[in-house]
Amino acid sequence: MSLLGDTLAPGQYNWPFNVRLPIYLPASFEDQSYGRVQYFAKVVVERPWKGAVEISRLFTVLGMLDLNTDADAKVTCSC
Repeated sequence: MSLLGDTLAPGQYNWPFNVRLPIYLPASFEDQSYGRVQYFAKVVVERPWKGAVEISRLFTVLGMLDLNTDADAKVTCSC
C-alpha cells in the first residue's frame, strides 16, 4: 500500500478487522410472520472531491441464543 499524504494511490486495498460481539447477542433470525433480527457492517469512504461512498453488507450471527430454535420466539406479545 502506498499512501501519499492524505491520498491513496490507485489500486485495490484490504483492511482486515475484527469485532468482538457480545456473547448474549441473539442469532440472526428471519420469519415472514414474526419479524427478523439482522446484522450488517457499514463502511464509509469519504472523498471530499466527489462525495462519500457507503457500502453495507449483511452478515449472519450464529449465537448462543438461537431464535430460530426457540418456540417462544414466535409467540405473539400483547404488550
